Amino acid sequence: MIRQARHEDTKALAPLLYLAMGEIAHGLAGESSYEKTLAVLARYMGMSACRLSTENIWVYEEGGEVAGAMVLYAGAEACALDVPILHFLGREVPFEQECPPNGWYLDAIATAEAFRGRGIAKGLIEEGKVLGRARGHDKFWLVADAKQLALAAFYSALGFSVYEERSLLEHPYLLMGCDL
Repeated sequence: MIRQARHEDTKALAPLLYLAMGEIAHGLAGESSYEKTLAVLARYMGMSACRLSTENIWVYEEGGEVAGAMVLYAGAEACALDVPILHFLGREVPFEQECPPNGWYLDAIATAEAFRGRGIAKGLIEEGKVLGRARGHDKFWLVADAKQLALAAFYSALGFSVYEERSLLEHPYLLMGCDL
């Protein structure tokens, strides 16, 4: 079952979001240790109008456990959704915006290791398309690590095409999109 995240999901969600974001999570948290980064990610989930708040997270629940999660929001809202994070970090300079302002954006997605190979990420992405259409969007965007060719192939199999290569925090990413 796919549903909106709840506050009680935070403990399971923080490691999943870390898994999805990798080193970017440390930059968003302003922390170098894994434990402290998870704590800050959990704090963001409790904020309102924040990129990583539970209001922007959907979970795939199986057997009462969080098996996977995705972060979704409108690209046009990305800068506003970063404001709580920037305030927490004491930064005035905004983050690089990885998503175009037109359309629905899949910021992060991950499946818990124990649940991999069951189509959970595919199910989340398909639900993300439904949610985007329901909100009036006609494009669905994501970025994929340019060095992970299997990941880009997975997204291509779900209808996404590469639009361009981008550098985020000096790392190459592919901007991929599909029509809704």
